[in-house]
Amino acid sequence: MRPAVLMLAAMLSCVVPAQAGAAYSCADTLVLAGADGVLVEPAGVAVDAFGRAWVTDAARHRLLRFDANGTRLDEAGALGSEVGQFRRPGALAAWGASAMAVLDRENRRVVGYDTHARGAQVLVDLASPALDAALGRVDGVGLGSDAGGALYVADADRDRILVFDFAGAFQRAIGGYGSGAGAFRHLVAVASAPRGALVTLEWLAGGKVRGRGGARDSVRAAQVRVQWLDASGASLGHWELPGGDADRWSLAVDPVLARVVLAEGTSGKLWRFELRAGSLAQPLARVTRPSALAFSADGSLVVAEPGRLLRFPPKWDGACDPGPAER
Repeated sequence: MRPAVLMLAAMLSCVVPAQAGAAYSCADTLVLAGADGVLVEPAGVAVDAFGRAWVTDAARHRLLRFDANGTRLDEAGALGSEVGQFRRPGALAAWGASAMAVLDRENRRVVGYDTHARGAQVLVDLASPALDAALGRVDGVGLGSDAGGALYVADADRDRILVFDFAGAFQRAIGGYGSGAGAFRHLVAVASAPRGALVTLEWLAGGKVRGRGGARDSVRAAQVRVQWLDASGASLGHWELPGGDADRWSLAVDPVLARVVLAEGTSGKLWRFELRAGSLAQPLARVTRPSALAFSADGSLVVAEPGRLLRFPPKWDGACDPGPAER
């Protein structure tokens, strides 16, 4: 009989080319398996300072951890509203040196865990009367953090970024509804970037556009917009890509090399670009159903899909195809 908890498949590793200038590729995948079955609906992934992968499963209302060798360590959470329970947990963000913050979406709060995934505590209560009186309803859909422990919550209800300090005290709001630089329409995600900057992801719905001056009406396709903002919310640049489904997009920023990777879960497409003026989005190989992304400290890219994690090496050129998950 197979053991109650299966060891994950071999970790992905960087395949160093034999000749100078040869392309880097990807190797094996991490397949999530165990007595309770595969990861059903990964909604957030993060890699801590020790190389451990933390993953939220929205469908099963839990938080799982895997060590740097791919062994499943433990899990926390269950369906409920008490501290330590979740209702569709989503994005993850490092909190401090080795702890982790979890966006508990339907409970409308941010929960912190220590380095051992214990000591659950509410860091930010997005439904608190005081916050509601000051800001109105907050619908958190994305979560980011910086090296100082500040937390950034993407609020879909009013299209703004809410900034909280390490202790969870509200500091300021960035943006608001609009189509101009520094404003947002249908926020999906937020992540911190080097030098105190932020990167945001929006989904811009398509639809019928009325013609002017007798011109025929046209149909505008859905798009996503990535904005690069400084700490005050001023625009440093933006990129637009073809749309897709609003709730199928994810974003990760490499804090060392200032690279951004986007994933669209329906098509499996990945794009990468650098945070600099004039950078163009480069299409990467497709994966099956990407639902969350994260960079590790060494620059490896981790992609969460239903049933598995993929980890691509720091110098992955986007040429490899990991193929479908084996069942």
